[in-house]
Amino acid sequence: MSDSVVQSAGTRAAKFGSALLLVVGTLAVANHFAGNEEMGSQQTQGVAGTQSVHPSACPGGFYCPSGVSTPVRCPSGYFCETNSYAPVQCPPGVFCSGGTEKPMKCVKGTYCRDGSSHPTICPSQYFCPDSATSPQSCPAGSFCPDGASRPLDCDAGFYCPEGTASPLLCPAGFSCKARAELPFPCPKGNFCEEGTHSPKRCPHGHFCSGASQSPEVCPPGTFCGEATTLPEPCPVSFYCRQRSGAPSPCEEGYYCPAGSWDQIPCPNGWFCPAQSSAPEPCPAGQYCLRDADAVIGNPYAPHPVDSKAPKKPKKPKKGPK
Repeated sequence: MSDSVVQSAGTRAAKFGSALLLVVGTLAVANHFAGNEEMGSQQTQGVAGTQSVHPSACPGGFYCPSGVSTPVRCPSGYFCETNSYAPVQCPPGVFCSGGTEKPMKCVKGTYCRDGSSHPTICPSQYFCPDSATSPQSCPAGSFCPDGASRPLDCDAGFYCPEGTASPLLCPAGFSCKARAELPFPCPKGNFCEEGTHSPKRCPHGHFCSGASQSPEVCPPGTFCGEATTLPEPCPVSFYCRQRSGAPSPCEEGYYCPAGSWDQIPCPNGWFCPAQSSAPEPCPAGQYCLRDADAVIGNPYAPHPVDSKAPKKPKKPKKGPK
């Protein structure tokens, strides 16, 4: 065999050996990585097994039914304490917004029914105390605006029937004390303007018949004292002008029948003493003359012709015998 043939064969053997080594090395590397992946998979399986063996507690504000991988947020109107497996409906008097662990108390002026997610403002005509479950009707004598936590007393001069949102002004002819449920008619002899809390006595010269809004003027020929309910007729020998609080006595030279609203001058031929109810005729032997400046009064008192009394005539002089 020649040297060239031997050399060629050696070269081919060397190339074959190198290729074989390359293949073996590649397989070794592949086996190495394959082993690592299997080990990693085994390790992962070990961690997952550890988590399933030791579950975490469900936090407050969430609930965890069977078979969940993450907690579920508690819905509005419900609360979820720690380790809850289902939400619980919020009871009356408290409210539960989303994710609530403990129910929150309903504050004054609001109310909370079953399953409330937030407090509701108490409407007018009602009041809501602390932890109210529903609005309560405002009692008579009180008023309740929006958001009232308690009834408010009705002020004097106003009245408040049951379920009042704001006080009502007392009408004229009526009076309303503090905490009044309804207006009270003004008593006789008194008058009550709008918004009155205490009736006022009718003044002199006026009358108030009952449920009066204002005093009425006493008419002529009558008189009205304080707190009068109806005018009284003027008595004989007195006169009563309009708005009279008491009768006035008839003066000398005038006469005043019953119901007089002014003095009546005594006519000629008559005389009128003080407080006369009617004129008296001038007696015989005297005369009673009245002019613009004269007042005829007592015929028995001698006066000048223009005086208040009738004038006695002079006796005639005796003639010669």
